[in-house]
Amino acid sequence: VFVVNTDYRISDSAYQWKTARNVKIDIAVPGWFTAADGFDIDPSAGIMPLQWNLKNRSITVTIDELKMGKVLLFTANRASRKRFEAQFAALVRIEN
Repeated sequence: VFVVNTDYRISDSAYQWKTARNVKIDIAVPGWFTAADGFDIDPSAGIMPLQWNLKNRSITVTIDELKMGKVLLFTANRASRKRFEAQFAALVRIEN
């Protein structure tokens, strides 16, 4: 899930985002999807924990601070997080 903050101004030098706080997101999921894990894929920090809840075919997430955007991943496979962490670490090693 891509979450994008559209509260910004365009200036000659850069985009100026206004940080959104306590952003609540409800994501409708199909009946066949059973989320077992969810995490934030942060390009600067890596695979980050995420507080979320699945109830009545809806995933609810509250993001404390949203500057520009986030990539959130929800999966039925609990092993996915470890694979993403390993891939992220490998990419960081290559970049350094």
